[in-house]
Amino acid sequence: MRAKIIVPVLFLAIIIGVFIGQSVFAGGVVPGSQADPLVTKAFVESALNSQLTQLQQQVAQLQSEANSLRQQVAFLESKIGEKAPVQPPITNNNQQQPGTQIVSQPKPEVNQQPSTVTPQPKQKIAYVKQSNASDVVNTRSGAGTNFSIVAKVSKGSKMIILDEKDNWYRVKLEDGNLAWVANWVVDVREE
Repeated sequence: MRAKIIVPVLFLAIIIGVFIGQSVFAGGVVPGSQADPLVTKAFVESALNSQLTQLQQQVAQLQSEANSLRQQVAFLESKIGEKAPVQPPITNNNQQQPGTQIVSQPKPEVNQQPSTVTPQPKQKIAYVKQSNASDVVNTRSGAGTNFSIVAKVSKGSKMIILDEKDNWYRVKLEDGNLAWVANWVVDVREE
């Protein structure tokens, strides 16, 4: 007889425990989480305003740094005699943010000297040597004979030298591909 009473009482205790457990977990839910997807408008606005304020402060700081760098560049260029175009400071829809300063763009000078055009530096060009035993040389994917062949270049082909490493030249081939060629199979000229 006692077993008949104990089983229903235990079953009832388990059911009551489950309901109590669910109510305890419901109290620790974060607003906006999957467990509590409903949030108030005030909560959302507060979260957005906090993020927006931080971003505005970062933008203001970056604008100030950019303006300072522009002024330094203009000063240095004036010291070496070159005049660079001065860009207006970056502003956020013409609204001054805290920590920024507005720099006016200087008016152009009336008696400016014409700028001198500096000639382009000559490029180093590699040509396959005429004394080479073969009519072609291998260009490779790296500076060494252990690298794979990128292309075979015939005598008279023009290769622009970009870099030099361990008796090898990094070159730009006529088709635009980049490769390495040994310096002992080419003649170098400046053009």
